[in-house]
Amino acid sequence: MKNIKTVLILSLLMISVNVNAQMHGRNRRNLQKGKQRIESLKIAYLTEKLMLTTEEAQNFWPVYNKYEKLRNKESKEFRENCFFNNLDDDSINKLSDKEASILVDKFVIHSQKMLDINKMYHKELKTVLPVKKILLLYKYDREFKRKLLERIRDNRNKRNM
Repeated sequence: MKNIKTVLILSLLMISVNVNAQMHGRNRRNLQKGKQRIESLKIAYLTEKLMLTTEEAQNFWPVYNKYEKLRNKESKEFRENCFFNNLDDDSINKLSDKEASILVDKFVIHSQKMLDINKMYHKELKTVLPVKKILLLYKYDREFKRKLLERIRDNRNKRNM
């Protein structure tokens, strides 16, 4: 009887772990599909707005993709290694000055790395696009992000109604 209970408990535990893993995998795939969809929309949006010539597009997209990858990598590393975004005010107040200083320094270091990436990107962009198109790129890149955030906010509001 004891063996049957043990086998039953282990079986239920295994099923639970398997179902949880499948759900997590499904959520990860959905998240990945969502990211790919956003990237596709962004590429289409920028391509339309910038009116790139064939030659400009051939030179621009490899540069753009390279720097997007660098920025995403740095942002991901920062999110994974800097936990202060998850701290509430009370937890922050409980930190020692040394702990708080370390977190603030991590934030400034991240900001500097992002600035360095953007400076390299800007310099390289000047070799592949006319400066007026670079200015438009910056404008439309920000515009795309703003519209995306508005759309996300609107979708959340619709779901909460």
